[in-house]
Amino acid sequence: MDEQLLLGGGFTTVGPPPVPRVVFHVRTYRRTIRGEARHQCGHCLMNARRFHDEPGSIPQWGSEADITILKAVALITQVDGSTLELCEQHAQEHQERGNHHG
Repeated sequence: MDEQLLLGGGFTTVGPPPVPRVVFHVRTYRRTIRGEARHQCGHCLMNARRFHDEPGSIPQWGSEADITILKAVALITQVDGSTLELCEQHAQEHQERGNHHG
């Protein structure tokens, strides 16, 4: 936030309001974003990056033509405040795996 001097003296605060604090959840929170999905699945993107960085690391993909990146349908907020935008399959895998730490 910035301050702006006033003609009569003094100053006023200008600029966008401060962002709200992060609210941490007791457990992982999942919200469906199917209708508003514009983002690609974060885990699909990680797989694609790994395929490029480590050839042969994704056995289901033999070539660039096999790379599949789906749209995110779920927004998952983890207990540490981090978020994941995942496709249906990766969101299901995340739910089955649970939110393990350490």
